[in-house]
Amino acid sequence: QFATTAFVLANQSGLGIGQSWHDVTGSRASGTSYTNSTGRPIEVFFRMVSSASSTITFTVAGVTIPSVGGIGGESSRSFSVPDGATYAITRTNALTRVWGELR
Repeated sequence: QFATTAFVLANQSGLGIGQSWHDVTGSRASGTSYTNSTGRPIEVFFRMVSSASSTITFTVAGVTIPSVGGIGGESSRSFSVPDGATYAITRTNALTRVWGELR
């Protein structure tokens, strides 16, 4: 079998295809686990202001992404979350500027 261009374009499912960014800053909390139930992978973007005593941990599907600590200043991180997986961002002594999801 072969796929027509129209079929391929209508059935694309990679990260970012047919998805858009959503500002979820007001509906997300530090240390809370969120489940990606979109049926596709999502990308999470997190922008923060931190101090030398800040600790920030990113966890996806129970695996901790290397912790960020003692940054000082404004910085950002992004990471992917597979469909059906949970993720959490836990912060101490850091202020959330933006929390976005590409879904």
